[in-house]
Amino acid sequence: LKVKTPTPNSYSPNGMSGSPVYALDLHDRIRLAGTLIGYNRYTNEFLVIDSSIIRETIKKDTER
Repeated sequence: LKVKTPTPNSYSPNGMSGSPVYALDLHDRIRLAGTLIGYNRYTNEFLVIDSSIIRETIKKDTER
């Protein structure tokens, strides 16, 4: 996921792992898009786990 401004001025993206990522859906409602798991300083890109993967993992764990 590439963003124009990854962090507010004077903040470092280091330590942001685990932060939620939000997005607007087609009806302009805020939705959880995923969770940050890393940052590439050379490309200014965040690695994000999609919320559907998180949801399915939790679902599988609760079915055991």
